[in-house]
Amino acid sequence: MKIEDNFVPYELALKLEEKGYNIPFRLFGGNTVYYVDGSFASYNDEARRMFPEKKYILAPLYQQVVDWFREKHDIHIHISRLYCYVDNKPRTFDGWCVYVDNGIEDSDLECNSMFIKTFYPTYYEALTKAIEEALKLI
Repeated sequence: MKIEDNFVPYELALKLEEKGYNIPFRLFGGNTVYYVDGSFASYNDEARRMFPEKKYILAPLYQQVVDWFREKHDIHIHISRLYCYVDNKPRTFDGWCVYVDNGIEDSDLECNSMFIKTFYPTYYEALTKAIEEALKLI
């Protein structure tokens, strides 16, 4: 796993910025950013002086985004493993499932939440989908 794999993808960072996400993550003395071409970097004061024309957006960690949804918007993201059971014992790992809860009561449901009925082969694919769905709630 590369260090960049811990950060949300460029396209998702763009959507987060549109919704007001603005919490930087410091790495190697600078903020982690994506340049407009989608390349990942640590943008520090020296880089700002050398390349003042460079346009960038923040590149947040997945965990920062999950925390931001919970703390700022009361939206809770849950990613769970999905197993196939044989004789009431988990036998095979089938993928990851997504659950997003905004804690607002609904007249038809206990709370206004969504379970995404698609299963994802990797944890980070499921987390990306959960963040995309959570963005629709704000």
